[in-house]
Amino acid sequence: MKKVFLLIVTMLAAANLCAQVYVGGGLGVHIYSGLWGNNLEKFPSIQVTGRVNQISVRPEIGYAFNDWLSVGTSVSYQWEKPDANKFTVTPYVRGTLPLGEHFGLFLDAECSYYRYRIDKYFQGMTVGLAPGIKIPITARCGLTSRLAFIGFYYGTVSHLRFFEAHTNILDGASISFYYFLQ
Repeated sequence: MKKVFLLIVTMLAAANLCAQVYVGGGLGVHIYSGLWGNNLEKFPSIQVTGRVNQISVRPEIGYAFNDWLSVGTSVSYQWEKPDANKFTVTPYVRGTLPLGEHFGLFLDAECSYYRYRIDKYFQGMTVGLAPGIKIPITARCGLTSRLAFIGFYYGTVSHLRFFEAHTNILDGASISFYYFLQ
């Protein structure tokens, strides 16, 4: 039993030698054109017409076990015009494939909880995969961008509950910044 305990402690210590905590996040501004605005009533999650302006703040914290595996969570708050605010908590597991010094691909497996208000509060959750690109600027900081979301939504709209498969290519062209603390 002592040998197993000593082996586990040694493995955890070795894993912590290359593990790093990172912080970051993003700030987003989305302005949908009139073409999108005329088609927004077809989507149950957005019930407005015309131009939609959205500002989002998304702080993020994570723990990188090594160059290719990390876990983290982000908390986002979105202000949408007209009068729709959304709060989201998204924990994720990220696998990264470095493709050289200045480029890499990643895949997030995530589950998020969201709560938003249009005229009253609605809530739901998503489960899915989010691929993206990672661009290191220096050894301690860089940029990430999610390119899509493929998964399932479960939530409420008005008095109805819905469960739907969902694919969102070019997911708002979101760009985030990260910085390793150690």
